[in-house]
Amino acid sequence: SGFTLAIVGLMVAHQRPLKAGALLGTGVGMAFMAKGLFGPGQLGLLALLLPLCFSTCNSRRYWLSMGYAVLFTLPWVIIWPLALYVTSAELFHDWFWLNNIARFMGTGDTGPSEKFGFYLYAVLWQAWPAIPLAAWQVYSCYRAAATRWLGVGFFVVCLLTLAIFLLGISKLYALPLCLWLILLARHSARVHGFCPALVPYISFAVPLFILSIASTSTDIYAIVLLPSVVLMATTGGQRFPVALLKNLDRINVLLLAAILLYILGSWILLHVGVDNPVQRHFSGRLPDYAHDWQWSTLLLALAISAAWLLLLIKTPLTWVNLAWRWTGGIVANGLLFDLLWRSFLALSLNYTPMILDMDAHMPPQYNCVAAFDLGESPRGMIHYRAGIVIQDQRLVGDEALRCELRLLREDQLHYAEDGNWTLLWRGRRSGDRKVYSLYQRVYQMPSPAEDCGLVPC
Repeated sequence: SGFTLAIVGLMVAHQRPLKAGALLGTGVGMAFMAKGLFGPGQLGLLALLLPLCFSTCNSRRYWLSMGYAVLFTLPWVIIWPLALYVTSAELFHDWFWLNNIARFMGTGDTGPSEKFGFYLYAVLWQAWPAIPLAAWQVYSCYRAAATRWLGVGFFVVCLLTLAIFLLGISKLYALPLCLWLILLARHSARVHGFCPALVPYISFAVPLFILSIASTSTDIYAIVLLPSVVLMATTGGQRFPVALLKNLDRINVLLLAAILLYILGSWILLHVGVDNPVQRHFSGRLPDYAHDWQWSTLLLALAISAAWLLLLIKTPLTWVNLAWRWTGGIVANGLLFDLLWRSFLALSLNYTPMILDMDAHMPPQYNCVAAFDLGESPRGMIHYRAGIVIQDQRLVGDEALRCELRLLREDQLHYAEDGNWTLLWRGRRSGDRKVYSLYQRVYQMPSPAEDCGLVPC
């Protein structure tokens, strides 16, 4: 939401300074509250790059919009960080350094490492079915530019990306594509004049490059690319060929219908009284799950499915309705999954019983609990449910080695193989195969001979 507001503000910054500044500043503030410094940094770089790409943006009104944006941003970036610092300087350091700077630079090991092409793959499935429409818009813009060097440039982009992959420089995989998109938008503005629809080209390229050079890669970061893809698809959908639109809609309907039938069919097979492979699989994974057949649940699931089917029948196929038909299918699948499988997932993935059981086996006195790459979710749940602060070696370094307790997974038991550790507890979540073990350091008392040495006792 913050990126969407900010991009819309940048699109009208050369015309309406106050409105653009309000939208951009509010969007930057929302991005800051959602993900720290990452969002404002990307939007700030984008705002500085636009005047270099489009001469229309290098105007008095544009820079006045930037001034208004700063004023609208200040309350967001001052009040909450100041309150956090006053409340706890240590938490402020963790937020500012570990979850912002260190996460980007890779010095804190706070997330999964970067992968070649990760965000191109992530935006491909997150922004579907807008991706084909956005790609058609880029292709239409390229054809309208009618210059040979842009075609040669795209060929060079492919070669450079392949070379980067072969050389193993994973952080630069997006650089050729981002440069080509920026040059395409800049040349199109020179030939046909500036159009606000060219801003999404830059607002897609800048965050994509920044994300690609970051040291962590997670799907949630790719969300900032979606507004730009959707804005490009809005323009591209108007020119999208009808035949391709029909084929795209068929693919969408078949895909969503297959997922819906899988969700509904597997639930029916799980709860029906007849023995079947689905029931044996899920019963083996979660024996405590109650297979209670509920007609009301089934009827509601069928009603949700019928509602999506009615939407498909009543809406004629246009590029706008393509989005509605896809959205209706996504909503239907989401409602169906939540209705039918929420209780199963709540029982199988719940950390609370495991944590409370572990807490009951904790010794009365200990200095700290160490872990080795435990993960943010279980570490946060243990702190929330049992009040136990886990010292993860990825975050605190060798400080974790002094802890008298160690929480280990099955593949980490070598951290407790030196004979000085005793097992206190072992457990797992109901539906999880990952087993956790809690070990305590054992201090061995020296024998009388060792204690005396060569000195007579």
